[in-house]
Amino acid sequence: MKIAIFSDLHANLPALRAVLEDVSNREIDSFWCLGDMVGYYTDPVEPLMFVKRNVDEDDWVMGNHDAMLADLLLPGDDADGVEIETKGGKIRAHAKFLTPEDWQGTNATPIQALKLNRLELDLHAESTEFWRNQFTSQRIKPRRKNLNGRDYVRVHASQNNYLGRYIYSWQDEILLPKEFETLNANKGNSIFPQTLCFGHTHVPTLVFGEKNKNEFKTESVFVVPEKTYLLGARWALINPGSIGQSRDGDRRASYAILDTDAQAVTFIRVEYPYRETAHRLLQKGYPEGLAKKLLEAPPVREMPEVWKNHHAQSGATLV
Repeated sequence: MKIAIFSDLHANLPALRAVLEDVSNREIDSFWCLGDMVGYYTDPVEPLMFVKRNVDEDDWVMGNHDAMLADLLLPGDDADGVEIETKGGKIRAHAKFLTPEDWQGTNATPIQALKLNRLELDLHAESTEFWRNQFTSQRIKPRRKNLNGRDYVRVHASQNNYLGRYIYSWQDEILLPKEFETLNANKGNSIFPQTLCFGHTHVPTLVFGEKNKNEFKTESVFVVPEKTYLLGARWALINPGSIGQSRDGDRRASYAILDTDAQAVTFIRVEYPYRETAHRLLQKGYPEGLAKKLLEAPPVREMPEVWKNHHAQSGATLV
């Protein structure tokens, strides 16, 4: 079975369409979605409808922006909620998925984008019914599946912080071993290799883990697009990157193909009309800084130079 793994679509419709066109040429059997269908960009309806119509109920999880959407209350909503002072000003929220403390540390940009997303969604009954019914606390928790002698755990950010922790390839001293330790602690009686599929960072990632006595030794791979990596009997962490907003210096959309028969993963980059997304964003009154992120795809600030150099040499479209 070949599975296309999507994450962090972020309401970027031109990017999603380009990826789906690419997928149509690759004999994909099914899809997994690791969250953040909404937020940042202007077209939340289509990503939600894609998940509803094409992803099995057990094969998708919510991301932090999805949770913020479900938490956020707009004028006219029936529920009272809690008034919270954030970096983007006062809001009303359920404080069901994010705590008041989480909201207080949230910047203005994602809040403004989500408010505009909500207004767009309110015009589309089917997608609104979908997120209101399906965005629940159970959708945040990791989902486990066994395929062809390997266990897969799907979550948005981390097994230890479902919505908020960023896991990067270079965090080999604490966070990467911790994820493998958690896989080991949660596997129960399973004798199969463990794989965590996660998103949130917007950076394609592949890390192998090997248990040495009571500790895990990790090996981070410098991922190259279109190259297939065999998993074999090794435990692994896989992040497909982001469809909607890349953060590794390469503005192309990113996803991954998991071949469960071959026990292998391939990372894919897809060109898309990013200027169209930027134009739609400015036309609909979204924060202008989000357009700059599309145009420049700046690497995350924490990225070491060796990783920046790798991404610059592995097919990035930016110079």
